[in-house]
Amino acid sequence: MIRQLFRAALSKGLGIWERIGQRLSSTRQAAAACHLAAEAYRLLGDEDKALEVYEHVVSTWPGYEYGWLCQYRLIKAYKGLLADGQVQADPQLLAQIDSRLQTEYRRLLELYPTSPPARSIGRLPRDKGLVGPSGTQVHPSGPDVPGLGTEVSAGAGQVGFGDREVLPAYQSGLSKEGQ
Repeated sequence: MIRQLFRAALSKGLGIWERIGQRLSSTRQAAAACHLAAEAYRLLGDEDKALEVYEHVVSTWPGYEYGWLCQYRLIKAYKGLLADGQVQADPQLLAQIDSRLQTEYRRLLELYPTSPPARSIGRLPRDKGLVGPSGTQVHPSGPDVPGLGTEVSAGAGQVGFGDREVLPAYQSGLSKEGQ
C-alpha cells in the first residue's frame, strides 16, 4: 500500500517536473525540475530514462548547483555496468564502458572540482594528469574508480575526503607503487 502511494506520488511529481523543465527551459528552476524528474525515473526503476535526463542536466546546465550529483549518478551507472556479467564477457563492450567511465570521471573533476565526490578522488591539473587532493599520484585503475584510479595518501592506505578517510585504497589488485 505505501509502496503504491509512493510510486503514484513520484509519477505525479514526474509529470509536474517535466512540464516545469519544458516551460522554463533556460532557467535554474528548469535544471532543478529536470534533476528531480531524473531522480523520480531512477526511483521508479527507469534507469535508462534517468540517465538520459541526468546527462541533459549536466550538458545543459553545467553550473547547476546539484549538477555534480547528476554527474555522480552517471558515474555510478557506468560503474554498475562494469560489474555486469554480460559486459565482463565482452571485451569490446567492456573497453567502451570503461572509456566512457573515464570520460565521466574527468568531466566530474573538470566541471565540479569542489564537489564531495571530486574531492574524494582528486583534481586534474592540465600538465600532470590526475593527482589526488594531497598531491599524490592517482593510480590508473582501482576498485572504486574502475579505469581511472584511487588515490593513495602518503602512508594512510585510504582515500581521503577532507580530513576523513572514506575509501580503502588497498584492495585486491592495488599496490603502493601503482600500476
